[in-house]
Amino acid sequence: MKKQVLCFVYSPKATTLLLIEKKRGAGQQMGWCNAVGGTIEEGESFRQAGTRETKEETNVVVPEDAWVKFYERIYSEEHTRIGEKVKVEFLAAYVPFEEFWKYQSRTDERVLPVAIANLLDPRYPAKIYPDLKFLVHMSKYYLEYLNARPDYAEN
Repeated sequence: MKKQVLCFVYSPKATTLLLIEKKRGAGQQMGWCNAVGGTIEEGESFRQAGTRETKEETNVVVPEDAWVKFYERIYSEEHTRIGEKVKVEFLAAYVPFEEFWKYQSRTDERVLPVAIANLLDPRYPAKIYPDLKFLVHMSKYYLEYLNARPDYAEN
């Protein structure tokens, strides 16, 4: 089974999120904004993959221990473009301002810092990948919960 990560990179107070305007990859994503992500390589942990993919796509360095896995899902063969099951690990992290604002595209895809208030506003004009708004809510509240509970031991 193929494994992938989808990474939600937030400014320190989760007011801004980095998105990628997709120009390639999965056909149904082209032209839409989505979170940073990609394939987990052989022998790589989901946190290592999150750090590598974020650096490759946005030039932002997220330490491996900053990632929090807030969700995972297995997509059946019928719901993937490659015709096989795919397990996706959903990660989120806060990034210090000085690192967050270093973003720049390292590919032909555009990096967009999007204010969360705009993203969650139904009148926002950007083409946001359909499940993204739900996942933003989930990841943001999970990070806030962990921030309020420093004693919580996440896997």
